[in-house]
Amino acid sequence: MTVSARALIFFRRLRDADARKLTSAVCQRFWPDRAGQAQAIHNATHDRVGLEIGGSSRVFMRGEILPVYPHAARIDNVNFASQTA
Repeated sequence: MTVSARALIFFRRLRDADARKLTSAVCQRFWPDRAGQAQAIHNATHDRVGLEIGGSSRVFMRGEILPVYPHAARIDNVNFASQTA
């Protein structure tokens, strides 16, 4: 597929998309290897325990850029203050 054909598909997706699809299209444009990284992410996080500082993040949820939460055995959260300085 030519670059211009890919660009046309990309811009059509942007035009017709809602916010979630728009974000996904942008991520796919800048990080096309995401599907190729899925196995590495799975291997690094499967049945592991992690510590996330600052609370949960959308980026680690299923279907996002780094889907850690679906594979981890447990993720503990820590907040040092109730309000950010």
